[in-house]
Amino acid sequence: MKLLSFSGKRILISPFLPWERKSNDALKISCFGVFRPSHITTKLCIALIEEELAISSYDSFLDVGCGSGIFALVAAKEGIPLVVGVDLSFRAVRISRENALKNNLTKGVHWINGSIESLSCDFGFIVANLRFHVLKELLDDMVKLMKLNGCLVISGFQDTEYDDILKLCEGQGLKLRRKVSGDFTFFDVPPSGTFTWMAAKFTRI
Repeated sequence: MKLLSFSGKRILISPFLPWERKSNDALKISCFGVFRPSHITTKLCIALIEEELAISSYDSFLDVGCGSGIFALVAAKEGIPLVVGVDLSFRAVRISRENALKNNLTKGVHWINGSIESLSCDFGFIVANLRFHVLKELLDDMVKLMKLNGCLVISGFQDTEYDDILKLCEGQGLKLRRKVSGDFTFFDVPPSGTFTWMAAKFTRI
């Protein structure tokens, strides 16, 4: 499966179909988590990560609810020296570690099985692609882990939930820098009544 970021910079997921040509630029990812690599929210997050790293440099990166570790591995591939992925699921951490080994991205990359409450260091760049209710629960802890002028990219919420997310983030002293959206279609109307998912990029001020 060829999964291009919206910027078109790289193929992110290694091909598994026989007619697809392999690429050295591809990340080889075994999938795990609520939002798979092919999900629109993953693409939105990666687009914002690449956009941010094109204009700013960071020395640390945190992938909250890392799942398969895809965001952490993108950060490591881009050269961020300290990358941490954290997840409550032991299986997610195991798969993330295996994906790091497959891609030879282990230097400076650490995987933690636990909650972000167990972390004590600050991060310049934090990414979380989580369900709306989980984002609300973890937002305060994520902001506490952000460096001043640090970047936060979040997704996993839909357009109908955006106003609530924005209000919560602004209440935490975060400034919206960019929002993006995309549709993920189903065979029928989803329970939420909308096909549109969103991601947003904030700075701690």
